[in-house]
Amino acid sequence: MVDIDKHVRDLVDALHLDDDIILKQFNFALGERELTREEALRFLAFLRSELNAKR
Repeated sequence: MVDIDKHVRDLVDALHLDDDIILKQFNFALGERELTREEALRFLAFLRSELNAKR
């Protein structure tokens, strides 16, 4: 079984890294469909925005 919580923590910890590095380390999918590069970049921007709003 995959530890999703660990993957989420790893992603949040990596959000300070360059987008290209993150995209090499993680696969982003919605259901069975892998996100395009542009979709993944928008998702990363959303995550960063949400985390910055919480600070």
